[in-house]
Amino acid sequence: MKFPRGQVLPVAIFGAVYALLTALVENSYTQLIMTVVPIWAVMGLSWNLLSGYSGLVSFGHAAFFGLGAYFVALAQIHWGLSPWFGIPCAAAVGALAGLAVGIPTFRLRTNVVHYAAFTNHISLYPAPFGVPEFEADIATYGAGKGTLRFPNDAPLPLDLI
Repeated sequence: MKFPRGQVLPVAIFGAVYALLTALVENSYTQLIMTVVPIWAVMGLSWNLLSGYSGLVSFGHAAFFGLGAYFVALAQIHWGLSPWFGIPCAAAVGALAGLAVGIPTFRLRTNVVHYAAFTNHISLYPAPFGVPEFEADIATYGAGKGTLRFPNDAPLPLDLI
């Protein structure tokens, strides 16, 4: 899908004017709203693209967004970084985290591992092709219906994971 040529310039002008207006507004609440609305609009559009058009359900999408939000807050608290610089950096942090998770999955062309946390154990949902190769290593852990259960009161076997 190509972006129509006649729409690039108006969108770019709108973005530049919007950014300028956001920087010139002196009321802190109005500036907050003018900053947060585009962020949530991008989140909503990307979620619509992922879930609406492709039909996929992804909780990782929200996790990467949350990771970026935490980065902005912690960078401001610990390093004194302005949110104006922190938000673009947060996009890079979320994108890098997505790449770190996505590249191995894309390379294998399958879902490698899914996991879930429960009150008394952490469950791992490995791809079926990997389970027979590690059968001796996973014999001491609870398993059933394609899951491995690691108890919360014991250290995780990071070398196995």
